[in-house]
Amino acid sequence: HVFEYAASGKAAMGAPKHLRPKHKGKALVAGGLSGAIEICCTYPIEYTKTFQQLNTERVSMVDVVRRTVKSAGPLGMYRGLSSMLYFATPKAAIRFGSFETCSSMLVDKDGNDKYGLGKSKGFVAGLGAGTMEAI
Repeated sequence: HVFEYAASGKAAMGAPKHLRPKHKGKALVAGGLSGAIEICCTYPIEYTKTFQQLNTERVSMVDVVRRTVKSAGPLGMYRGLSSMLYFATPKAAIRFGSFETCSSMLVDKDGNDKYGLGKSKGFVAGLGAGTMEAI
């Protein structure tokens, strides 16, 4: 039944009550994990960019990686990661949770569009989530 519902197009916003996750905290956990994974994947590039910006001489990305790996090993590319994790994890969790909350506010208990927004429901829910993330 879930696949039929997803194919119907109604799944984009607010599934009916019997198809919704039983724990509302799932969006928070999923958001926090995705934020942490995102930072872990992109941090070496962030580290390289920051190193280049703070360095008084012009160095290429390859030079930054070589210098860092030579002096601190491969894990040196993750120096300072913890501060980014402390910031990104709750930020993404708030964004995901807020999106789910806003989405559920835009549909009735049967998953029907409450305000006639049509396909823009996701946009409106995203605006709400982005606002909550920024606060």
